[in-house]
Amino acid sequence: VATIVSVFFTHRITGPVYRLARIMRELGDGNLTNYAYFRDDDELKELSGAFDHMVLDLNRRLYSLRARTDALIQAVSKMPAGSEVQGMAQEANQLMAELAYFQLLPRERLNGSKG
Repeated sequence: VATIVSVFFTHRITGPVYRLARIMRELGDGNLTNYAYFRDDDELKELSGAFDHMVLDLNRRLYSLRARTDALIQAVSKMPAGSEVQGMAQEANQLMAELAYFQLLPRERLNGSKG
């Protein structure tokens, strides 16, 4: 009986930890499209809420950085040609390429819902 009870309780902790670790690895690889879906009876349910909030905030910030970088590229493209402008354009394009590395949630899902 003790073994069965211990397996049940450890599964309620190790299952969510395993899922969260997998999602965190994907996050580190640039995939910001996953939520930490935990069951209501999982011990780490509160942690999943905080994690999901973090993922949403990262998505919002990266969308903002993309928009600001795009605006910078547009502004630089309207400047008179010169070596300094060319260097700024290259830097801005490099930044946009790095931001494109991240897989983001669709904008419609950034209101906080997991659907």
